[in-house]
Amino acid sequence: MRNWQWFVIIATLSALWFGLVKEKPSKLEVFLVGSVLLWLVILEIAEKGRLNVDRYAVFLIIKTERGKHLIDRLGRHRRFWRLIGYPVAFAGIAGTLFMVGMFLLALYFLLSSSVDLLQPKPLVPGYTIPFWYGIIGLISVLVVHELAHGVFARAERVSIKSLGIALVGALPLGAFVEPDEEELKKSPWLSQLRVFSAGSVANLLLAFLVSLAMPFYLAGVFETAGGGVLIVGVVEGSPAEEVLEKGMVIKKIQDQAIETMEDFYRVVVELKPGERISIVTDRGSFSLVTAAREDIPERGFIGVRTFFPVKEDVRDYLGVTLPLVIFYSMYWIALLNQAIGFVNLAPLHLGIAATDGHHILRLILEKFVAGNHAERISAYVSVTMVLIILFSIFKPGFVMVGG
Repeated sequence: MRNWQWFVIIATLSALWFGLVKEKPSKLEVFLVGSVLLWLVILEIAEKGRLNVDRYAVFLIIKTERGKHLIDRLGRHRRFWRLIGYPVAFAGIAGTLFMVGMFLLALYFLLSSSVDLLQPKPLVPGYTIPFWYGIIGLISVLVVHELAHGVFARAERVSIKSLGIALVGALPLGAFVEPDEEELKKSPWLSQLRVFSAGSVANLLLAFLVSLAMPFYLAGVFETAGGGVLIVGVVEGSPAEEVLEKGMVIKKIQDQAIETMEDFYRVVVELKPGERISIVTDRGSFSLVTAAREDIPERGFIGVRTFFPVKEDVRDYLGVTLPLVIFYSMYWIALLNQAIGFVNLAPLHLGIAATDGHHILRLILEKFVAGNHAERISAYVSVTMVLIILFSIFKPGFVMVGG
C-alpha cells in the first residue's frame, strides 16, 4: 500500500475509536496517532522528491543545504572563533569528564546505596513537558547547538555537506550539521576538539545567560513583594474549577491577607480536606469546599496554579498572558539547554549517532593511546554509560539496592 492510503486508513480508524469508543483520548494516545500520521506524510513527501530523506527502520534523516550560506558567513571570522575556541575546548573536556564521573557515581548508588535515582524520561512536548514551551525550548537547543558546530567547523576550514534533522517516527531526535568527515579527521587535534565541544558548550552558555536574565525580568515585570498572587491555571475537576478563573488575583484566604507567594503557601498548607473556605480576589469574594490532595490526603486542595501578579503599568501595555508566556519560555529554554547540553557531553554512542562527549572522550584518549585503541575504549565507555541508563530505568533484579 502507498503511504497516503495507510494515512487514510489509520486516520479513519483513529477517528472512529476516539469518537465512538473513547470518551476522551489520553495525551499519549493522541501523540502516538499524530506521530504515525505525520511520519506517513513525511514519507509521502519524500517519495515525491520534495524532501531528501534517508530511512533506517523507524528512523528518518531529513537533509537540506539551506542554512549553509549563513554558517559560511559567520565562520569567516576565523581568528575570533579560534580565540574563543580555547575556553570552549577546555569546557568540553571538563564537561565530558564531569559526566563520566556522574555516571560512575550513579552506578555506585545503583549497586550499593539506598538512594533512589530519578528515572530518565524522554522529552516529548505535550506528554512529558508542556507542549508549546517544550517546542520553544527544543528549537532553541537545536538551533544554538548545530549553529555552533557549523560555525566552528567553517572556522577550522572544514566543509559543511548538509544540515538536517533526525526523527524517530515523527518525534525529533535531534538536528545536525554534517561536516565533511574526511576533512575533519585530517584537522589538527585541537581543531577537532573545538568543533565537537562547540555545540554543547553553546547550549550551556545560553542556559547560563537566560538564567542570569530571569531574576531581572521577574523583578521588572511582576509584583514580587506584594499585590497578591495571580491564578495562572485552574486544575480540571478541582474544587476551584467552577468557582475561580484564570487571571484572578487572590487577595485573602479565610480573612488572612495574601500579599506574596509565601503568604499563599503558608495559608494553603494549613488547609484540611472538606473545609469550607472564603477567597477574596480582585473580582469579588467566593467560597468553596477543599478536597483531599492525592499525594498528601490529610491536606486540603483548592486546585489553582499561582504566580506573581503582573505589574499594573506592564499589564496596561502587554496584558497578563504575554509576560507569563515570556517568563515560562525563558524557564524552559534555560532548563532544556542545560539538561541537553550536559547529556550531549556524556560519552554515548547509539549506533547511528554519537554524542559530542563520545568524540571528545576519543580525542582525550588519543593523547595517551593509539587512535584505534582510543576508539575501542571510548566505545566500551559508551556501552557502560548506556547500561547505567537502562539499569536506572528498569532496575533489573540483580541490581541489589542496600538499606
